[in-house]
Amino acid sequence: MPLLSTIPSDCRRAFLTDQFVLTHHPAQINICNFQGNVKQTLDFPESEGYIEHLTLFQGFLSVSTNKNFVKMYDLTRREAKQTHVTRRFADQQGKSLGTALF
Repeated sequence: MPLLSTIPSDCRRAFLTDQFVLTHHPAQINICNFQGNVKQTLDFPESEGYIEHLTLFQGFLSVSTNKNFVKMYDLTRREAKQTHVTRRFADQQGKSLGTALF
């Protein structure tokens, strides 16, 4: 398979779809075209923690942070849109209500 493009980035992970590339950084996700131009940035405030897990499935992106926050995005639109309010899955003492099996 021939090399089509390279994207210089200091990202932790990258996801390739048929329409764009997602690059994962500690406190943000960039949605890039195949030339590496950032089309949209999904920022995560320090109060919600750093991104730990990403799951991309059928046009939806779920993101969880080290402070037990979860966000869902619909990526099937022209621009990514958060589909639900941000939720924190922790008890009153801040202990996680679940464990990721990644």
